[in-house]
Amino acid sequence: MKSQITTATDNNVDQIITCEEFYGVLRANALANLEGADLRGKNLEGADLDYANFEGKNLEGANLRNASLINANLRKANLRNADLRGADYRGANFEEINLEGALLDVDPIGGEEDM
Repeated sequence: MKSQITTATDNNVDQIITCEEFYGVLRANALANLEGADLRGKNLEGADLDYANFEGKNLEGANLRNASLINANLRKANLRNADLRGADYRGANFEEINLEGALLDVDPIGGEEDM
């Protein structure tokens, strides 16, 4: 059985969310402000980046091997020559992304193996 947290909305109506959802929101808020961050070539191997907002960010050559990018927003991100092998990007937004030269186990857009 999942743990639950009860919160009140603006309308004073109780809403039940799981602890996992609550911590996901906290994590997203902590990672939400990446404005101005230079992520080119950074070593983010094994990092927990679930729900992170990388929209339009430059991650060229970054090491994201075995990173968790579940539900991350990578729209318009530059992942040219990035290493995403072993990464978990279920539910991630890959709209208008640059994956030229990226190392992936499975193409997140076309589903082909070994890009």
